[in-house]
Amino acid sequence: MQLDWNEIRYFLELVRAGSIKSAADVLDVNQTTVSRRISALEANLSTRLINRSGKQWNLTAAGERLVPQAELMSDHVNTIQREILAEADELRGLVRVTTGELAFRIWLLPILKQFMKDHPKIELQLLAGSQVLNLDSREADIAVRFSKSPPEDTIAKRVSGIAYHTYGSPQLQKQFLANAEDSELPILAFANERKAIPDWAKHHLPNAKQIVLLDDLSVMLEAAKLGMGVAQLPCMIADHDPDLVRIFPANSSTDWGVWVLSHVDLRTTARVRALRNAIVSGLMRHKNLFEGHLPLP
Repeated sequence: MQLDWNEIRYFLELVRAGSIKSAADVLDVNQTTVSRRISALEANLSTRLINRSGKQWNLTAAGERLVPQAELMSDHVNTIQREILAEADELRGLVRVTTGELAFRIWLLPILKQFMKDHPKIELQLLAGSQVLNLDSREADIAVRFSKSPPEDTIAKRVSGIAYHTYGSPQLQKQFLANAEDSELPILAFANERKAIPDWAKHHLPNAKQIVLLDDLSVMLEAAKLGMGVAQLPCMIADHDPDLVRIFPANSSTDWGVWVLSHVDLRTTARVRALRNAIVSGLMRHKNLFEGHLPLP
């Protein structure tokens, strides 16, 4: 009996994803391929790993015993890939970069455009979204993240702190200045704040009659630009937007920072190191803006 890692990988992805359809999406194959690979693994092991009932499935006792061993194999494969990649010192090949959509659009794309011009043999894969991708399993090689501290097993560079201010449309600013002591401007707040009036608004907007709760920064940014209310936003994003102005003084520094991360095993990989250094250098030019000290030049 000779085990095929790819068959085990398909089985493991099914367990992680929770359904054949989701596993197929992650593996970028059709559902039939996932089912066929798992059936081949069961045939190879001469045992059933999954009980199937229509679209429903659950692990057999043998399947449950296989999961932790498959996870160990996955860790070993990822380690081999990282160590082999770390020996590559030529500035060519693929580098995967991940961060949020707004950070890509406002800050990273100009940096990456120049990097592509300087290093035409390096291919870039840009992974934008709110989902935190795993550097350990090489879902991404470099991540730009906004957090209090970096995860373990990463090469981490703190580019700057992150400051917040209150923003809204120019029209809302005029309304506030005309009646600052008794303003009833609406408030935009994140749904998880769960307070009648957020702390940042209590002093200047204690009489606010309307509060709009949102769960996405991009939507909050657009709502603020439309004049739907006053929002507390990162200076690094809002000061960059010509349709937003600061409403009242509430500059708030936090212990969060802008971090550029890559896995520790890739510290000697030339292409990853080159791009990481370019991103750090490019972002640090905007440190004062990120920390709320300056408006956009």
